[in-house]
Amino acid sequence: MNKKIIAFLAVMMISICVLVLSICGAEGNTVYVRNGGSGDGSSAASPCGSFAAAFEKLDGKGGTVVLTGPTSIGQKLVVPAQAGDLTITAVDTGVIRLGARFQFEKGGSGTTVTIDAPLILAQSYDCFIFGGCNNITFTENFSVTHEKDGRLCFFGGVHAGETESNQDCIVTEPYTITVKNGVFKVFGGGNYRIWSSHISAICTKITVNVSGGVFGIGNVAPEETNKQINGFTVSGMSILCGDAELNISGGIFDTPVYMQGNPGSFSNGSVEQATLLASSPDYYSADGNISVQVTGGTFNGGEFSAYQTTAGFVQLLRGNFDLTIGAAAVFA
Repeated sequence: MNKKIIAFLAVMMISICVLVLSICGAEGNTVYVRNGGSGDGSSAASPCGSFAAAFEKLDGKGGTVVLTGPTSIGQKLVVPAQAGDLTITAVDTGVIRLGARFQFEKGGSGTTVTIDAPLILAQSYDCFIFGGCNNITFTENFSVTHEKDGRLCFFGGVHAGETESNQDCIVTEPYTITVKNGVFKVFGGGNYRIWSSHISAICTKITVNVSGGVFGIGNVAPEETNKQINGFTVSGMSILCGDAELNISGGIFDTPVYMQGNPGSFSNGSVEQATLLASSPDYYSADGNISVQVTGGTFNGGEFSAYQTTAGFVQLLRGNFDLTIGAAAVFA
């Protein structure tokens, strides 16, 4: 055989081997962690000692973080963007002890973050998880208990008050949030904002699937339902400009359920900075179609609506609104 051909084949074989090894390495990218761990994270017998150390070892490639014991988040933790899927799971006494904000940076298109571990909220104040517009799944193993008076709040997007520009608040890649268990005081599929924050918008399809969990603070008086930000909204505090799909097959809702949520109050600064939002109706017109399929669940919150009204913000929903409620759903 020609020596050049042999050399070419050899190079090709080496390249294939490197590719296979890199793929296997990505799939097997697992780090073990627990409070007090002093190991390198390579095994359950040698866990590293913090979430930050565990994510550093993943090196942004995605993988699995295995909690072998209680693992604390005592100050704001930002998980770097991951090029591959990320799973947080637990064995033995593994549990997330949440005492501060826990947020994920946006990964590659289609990146999924799976939280498959129990969580203890260890503060007297509410703590937030931000999904960063990744696909997010809370599994059946994501139970939530409270050591003190604090409760869990979740937003699938970002904290708009900490973004550098209005561009950072505009979502253009579709994502899905799946909830199978957990207890949430506040649940929003999009961004969270305060009165001076950038005005944000979801300009793509957002899908929320709920088969379990508990939502809301309970005992909301009927006349107060439309004023509660502490509720369940697919859009969060973002303008819902794209298509939205909500599928509920289980769960307990001690709160009203809205597709377009209350975006909160707007300051002069937040309006003046929204130049991108004002540049195109794609960023502020609620033209998308809304689909709601309710095949189960218990609803105690007094209201189920396409839109949460607020005196400070009035908008017309122009898309179709399709609502299907099955016989298994229970309404107070």
